[in-house]
Amino acid sequence: MLNYFLNILVFLYVLFAFVLTPVPGLSTITNIILILLLVNLALRSFKLGLYGLNEIWFFFPIFCYMFATILWSTHQHSALISFISFSTAYLGGIAVYISLRNGGNIKSIYYGSLLASFILVYSAITTDIIITNTATNFRAAGISGNPNLMGLCLITCAFFIYSLGKKHIFNNIYPITIILFAIYTTGSRKIIIVIPFIIIYIILSKYKNIQYTKSMFLKLRKYTALLIIIPLISYIAISVTESSFAWERMLKFIEGNDSSSSVRIAMIEEGISLWKEAPIFGHGINQYRYFSFWDTYSHNNYIEIMVSSGIIGFILYYLVYFKILKYLLKSKNNEHMLLYVLMFVLLLVWEFALVSYQEKYVWIFLGISFWIAHYSKSSLILSK
Repeated sequence: MLNYFLNILVFLYVLFAFVLTPVPGLSTITNIILILLLVNLALRSFKLGLYGLNEIWFFFPIFCYMFATILWSTHQHSALISFISFSTAYLGGIAVYISLRNGGNIKSIYYGSLLASFILVYSAITTDIIITNTATNFRAAGISGNPNLMGLCLITCAFFIYSLGKKHIFNNIYPITIILFAIYTTGSRKIIIVIPFIIIYIILSKYKNIQYTKSMFLKLRKYTALLIIIPLISYIAISVTESSFAWERMLKFIEGNDSSSSVRIAMIEEGISLWKEAPIFGHGINQYRYFSFWDTYSHNNYIEIMVSSGIIGFILYYLVYFKILKYLLKSKNNEHMLLYVLMFVLLLVWEFALVSYQEKYVWIFLGISFWIAHYSKSSLILSK
């Protein structure tokens, strides 16, 4: 019975983390589901014990340190609210990992991501919540109210659907479809960056597969297929992106004619100056907005963390990334290792243009990545 409710709660948490977290008034539902999930795990620990708690020691220091920064924050009320937001995302990632270690089924995450993608796509098509830039160009925001966030959530859903689903045509084609949909509708430059990563993944994974083939005829056939698939995917991706507002924005960025990029560069420069004022301990969580000219967050995860928590917090936060990447690179599950390492690199690139340390989808990804690195045996993954 505990396993049944555990999987239901994991499914609901993943679903609502993607769909309801950014929605004012409804985001609390996600946190309620998280509390119920934690209660389920607590009950399980009393009855059966919990596996995996000692394995996630490197997650704890950043949580403790972020809490400590409230003490020297100038605006402590705001810092406390930000810490609560951070802690719910953080605990969600840990809860997902511990759930998978203690009877949770990866299907819960797959189906939660799948349903979330349907809802996000439907909301982007039907909702009136859009950001209009010109008479002909718009950025769909969907239920999230934020086009960048909707695009990032769709990409993460696509990633989980592909990496955790059975290897059949739907789980190969549908993720690519929603990625292209996200590029075309959200106008987010971050999403365009996904395309080269997909091509790199296909080349590396197929090349490795070909190397294990002994028959020269089969090798030749696979190389031929690869030479056909890569240009085909590239052509489809370019055809969609060339007519999208995201591509137009990317060209402006490359040409240096994008006002948004100029503002963000200025925010980064001011963030570096603010970090130099408190380089060791930082100004406190979410204090960039109060010390800077811009009266908002920095739009750069590296700057946000350094200003908030100094070099100590920066090291502790990215220690989590480093440790999981280290375990992934040592993993014997080569297919998933390559996929998840590339997703990590993509996330690190994204973080130059977004603040992600409070995002639930990021911590869910971290929790699943750690589980993939350790326990993704062939009998546990849908795709095998």
